[in-house]
Amino acid sequence: MENNSLEFVSGDENKLNSTINDSNDGHTDISTWYEDLCGESNSKNNPILYLNNNMSDRKWSQSCLINDNESHENNSNAEMRNIENQIETSKQVLKLEAESGCTITQVNGQRKLGPPPGWIGPPPDPSCEIFVGKIPRNLYEHELYPIFRSIGEIYEIRLMMDFSGTNRGYCFVMYTKASDANRAIKELDNYEIRPGRKIGVLPSINNCRLCVSQLPHNLDTETFIRKICDTTTEVRNVAIYRYPDGRVKNALISYKTHIAAAMGRRRLVPDRTNLFPGVDLTIDWAHPKLTPYNMYYHNVVE
Repeated sequence: MENNSLEFVSGDENKLNSTINDSNDGHTDISTWYEDLCGESNSKNNPILYLNNNMSDRKWSQSCLINDNESHENNSNAEMRNIENQIETSKQVLKLEAESGCTITQVNGQRKLGPPPGWIGPPPDPSCEIFVGKIPRNLYEHELYPIFRSIGEIYEIRLMMDFSGTNRGYCFVMYTKASDANRAIKELDNYEIRPGRKIGVLPSINNCRLCVSQLPHNLDTETFIRKICDTTTEVRNVAIYRYPDGRVKNALISYKTHIAAAMGRRRLVPDRTNLFPGVDLTIDWAHPKLTPYNMYYHNVVE
């Protein structure tokens, strides 16, 4: 039986990776890859991968089986190392919780460390909070806390988390004093938290407003308000902005707190194509102070 050499030819390596990753069960027929990448053409331009295969009965050659086994072994080792790192990280975070006396809770996609033990009274003023960005995805509270605690007493750290368990690359740190927050911005902005990885530290903006655009031009105001109030909570007011001819331009939704606005966004964004049939809304944070001009201020509901 004759062995034919099957050659993958494509200038788009990402397409190959996408084809492999999109496989439902982790296994992909070599003929499927070939058809997706090359169709009926067997050009030899820009070769990116060569595999020997017996085309008559689809049996892999021994060399391919060996390489495949090595690949699975490498993947298994990587998964094991990842699990070990997660266990060690969990130990370090729990150690921080015990040593600092601060409790750690996770709710609504964020993990909170704080307030400090013995804290009495309301949270500090919003001016005490800073935003920290460009955080490595595998860096957690046990590394963040000592760095920011060196500036002053911390009331709370809110680390944004993914469903996978990694952080989302940013957090909020609230100090007990506004002066400490200002000092942290000056001293820790562009701080190299890991070799080659510098974080950004800025004042936290307590944004309570969302902007909704791509609305139907003939949208009835009361219908929009009812949809928003049925889907989200703690709505302070809703403003609809229209062109001079009456067509809807966009809308601003103001919430009572930043957390309510964040939760509102989390509910609205996944449902943006279902609020109004045939319309894909754009929902994002609005500028906290800027209000559109040259638009007719149609309605506000308190």
